Amino acid sequence: FKCAARVSSTLAASICRQSGSPCFRLAVLAAMFPEELAEEEVAHTAAASAFLVRSGGAALRVSLPQRYPLQLPLLSLSCPSAGPEPVAAASRTLEAAVSKAAGEECCTGLVQTFLELVAAGALAAKEAPPGEIVRDCPMREEIVIVIDHMNDAPAYMRTLERWASELVCAGLLLYSDAGRRVSGVMLVMQGEAGALTAFLQRLRSEMVDVDAKGRRCKERCSTVLCRRPAGTFKPGYRPAAALTGWRAARYASAEERDALLDDVGML
Repeated sequence: FKCAARVSSTLAASICRQSGSPCFRLAVLAAMFPEELAEEEVAHTAAASAFLVRSGGAALRVSLPQRYPLQLPLLSLSCPSAGPEPVAAASRTLEAAVSKAAGEECCTGLVQTFLELVAAGALAAKEAPPGEIVRDCPMREEIVIVIDHMNDAPAYMRTLERWASELVCAGLLLYSDAGRRVSGVMLVMQGEAGALTAFLQRLRSEMVDVDAKGRRCKERCSTVLCRRPAGTFKPGYRPAAALTGWRAARYASAEERDALLDDVGML
């Protein structure tokens, strides 16, 4: 069956690409993977359709945006029997496969890659790193992003808030200075691993700010300081607080910024 699926994946991708219909696409996938695939209800308007693939105790949820394949699908991988490291590594493999196929039909190849990872034992349980305590939250992650400045802060922040809402992520945005141009921006976000990856992809590829001449531009001065499975913390520290919704706060000093970060356990 697996060999047949590999041979037919190219044909299935061609059929899905030509049809462009979410229902037809899911029907093709269901015919190829009848035991592993199930259609999912769409939980938010950012997705046009979604499906779930299960195998060997692992589950991969794929949400297809309304402009798929022009927009990348959103992935959420879980495997309660495996620790966060195997899940994170497998997620990176799946996300790389999606990115490689940007603009092209990738669902059949994505499902096949997932099944191959499970069959190869990539999601087998592993012990957490020494000295690190991890709670069982393999699907969700926490991330801290530093953005050097925003020339048109009001519009930039509205865009980030909209993305977070579309991707069902929670965020805390801290910034210095006042007016349209702000600096020292720190963004703490929590959400599913695939959602945070999609957020970073948008941040690096879409027009979010303006340059010194007022022309629309992409973000080129952002850095990911930290990205980890939700609930990860070291002895002597506490886990990060669960964020809800979106909040933006101005700080007047580095000490005030650090205090705000410490309040949510992300210092």
